[in-house]
Amino acid sequence: MTGLEMGLLAYRLRRKGFAPRIFRYRSAAASLSQHADRLADWVRGRNPEVVHFVAHSLGGLVVARCLAMHGDLPLGRCIALGTPFNGSHVARVFARHVVTRRLLGCARMQPYLEHGLDAKDGAGHPGIIAGTFGFGIGMFMRDLGQPNDGTVAVAETRWPGGAAHTTCATSHFGLLLSATVAGQVVCYLNSGAFALQG
Repeated sequence: MTGLEMGLLAYRLRRKGFAPRIFRYRSAAASLSQHADRLADWVRGRNPEVVHFVAHSLGGLVVARCLAMHGDLPLGRCIALGTPFNGSHVARVFARHVVTRRLLGCARMQPYLEHGLDAKDGAGHPGIIAGTFGFGIGMFMRDLGQPNDGTVAVAETRWPGGAAHTTCATSHFGLLLSATVAGQVVCYLNSGAFALQG
């Protein structure tokens, strides 16, 4: 991922009065805590009065770890899209094989991606949005829980450190493209709650 995948969501947030900035990082190039330190430095370099975090997948773990390690950041609200807070079945399958293990890189040096993030190891009390349209690499793996977004099971996104949880009928990558998800993000950033789904 290059950060460009966040572009449409950033555009939609900008249209609703937010001023999004995209933090880019190479997920396999460093440990979770190293990414968390970099994120904290990046935020401090912009000197915001308040900062909301909207993170996708592994990014949600980076943000939660960052906020646990750097309690001085001017936190507003935090949202995680498809983040496997309870660990990732796909990552555990990848870790068993030499070829796919390399894709995890240094992210695997910390146990979080495979086995989850304890509430004491993360912070931010994010609102969590999980996808339920099972289209992705998980289609080819047995035992990925139902429902799922094709990469992360809904059960893997639930976390005691989360403040609220909702689902949307979209795939893992589709969480970044969905207008419905964008609407839920805006609602949560403004009110601290997701819109009721009927």
